[in-house]
Amino acid sequence: MKKNIFLFFALIANVTVFAGLYRAGEITYKNLSGLTYEIAVTLYTDLLDSTDRPDIIIYWGDGTNDTIPRIEKIIITPFQSVKNTYIEQHTYPGPDTYIVSIGDSLFRTDGIVNIPNSGNTGFYIQSQITINPFLGVNNSPVFLNPPLDIAYIDSIFIYNPSAYDIDGDSISYKLIACGGIGMTGYTFPSATNIFALDTLTGDLLWDSPILVGDYNIAILIEEWRFGVLIGSVVRDIQIHVEDASGIESFSDSHLFNIFPNPTHDKLYINSKTDKWSLVEIIDFTGKTVLSCTLNNNQMIKIGEIPDGLYLLRLTGKKRTLTTKIIKE
Repeated sequence: MKKNIFLFFALIANVTVFAGLYRAGEITYKNLSGLTYEIAVTLYTDLLDSTDRPDIIIYWGDGTNDTIPRIEKIIITPFQSVKNTYIEQHTYPGPDTYIVSIGDSLFRTDGIVNIPNSGNTGFYIQSQITINPFLGVNNSPVFLNPPLDIAYIDSIFIYNPSAYDIDGDSISYKLIACGGIGMTGYTFPSATNIFALDTLTGDLLWDSPILVGDYNIAILIEEWRFGVLIGSVVRDIQIHVEDASGIESFSDSHLFNIFPNPTHDKLYINSKTDKWSLVEIIDFTGKTVLSCTLNNNQMIKIGEIPDGLYLLRLTGKKRTLTTKIIKE
C-alpha cells in the first residue's frame, strides 16, 4: 500500500469533502501469527449521503499508516445506514503497546443533538493492541449487536454491545466522550431520570430520552488478563430517538397485571395475550440483577435482591414492556 506521506496537506485541502457521513463504528483485530495482525475497521455511514469511501487511511500506531480497501458494503435499511468493512494485515516491529486509529478525514452526520455542529466535527475511533509474550496472543472482542439502535421519548431504553471475547479474557466497560477533529461541547444524552452504564455487563440504561434526534456515545471496552490490561476497543454508537414508541408501559395497557407492587418476595405477572421469552430486573445503575424465562400467569421470586426501586422488563416476540417495581 502507498504510504500517505503528504496526508496532512491533503486533509487541509479536502477537510469538508466528507462532512455529514459517519454514524458509528469500531476497530477490531485478530492475531494471525507472531507479530502479524488482521485489522478490521467497521464504519456505518449515512445511506442518503452520496459520498462514498472505497478506502480509508489507517494509522497502525507504530509511526506508519496505509490506505486500506473496503471489502464489503451492506445496506441496513431500518437505520438508513450503510455498513462498510475495511480489512488489512499489518506486521508490527516488536512487542509493545500500539494504538490503531482512523479519523483524520472522517466527519460525522449533521444534527447530532449532543455534539454541537456535528457535521463539521470529526469521527475518530481507536483500539489498543498490546503485544506481550509473557501474556500470550490476544484478539479483540467481537460484537454481536450493531452500534446503531432506536429509542423512544419517555420510554426506558437499554443497549448492550454484546461483546464476546474469544480468548476468554475479562471485559469491562466505560462511557467516554466521543472523539474527532473539532470536537467541543460534547455532552452525554439528557435523561428524565438516569443515563448510566454497567461497567461489568455493558448494559446502557437510558431512563428516559427527552428530545427526538440522533445521539452519539462512545464505550471503551477493555480486556484484562491476569489483572493486566491487554487490549481495548472504542466503539462509537449512534442512537436515534423517535417520538412514537414501540415500547409500552404497563400503566398504558389493560392486558397486563403485575402484583403485588411493592412486594417483599413474590411478584406475579399476568399476561392475557403475550408469551414472554425473558424477564429481567434491572437496578438504576443499569445492572441486571435477575434474569429468567417466563410464561403466562407465572411468578418470580425477588426476595434475594436488595430493597429498592427497579425496572421490570419483559421481552417477547412482538414487543418489549417495561415498568417500575419496588422491592421492600
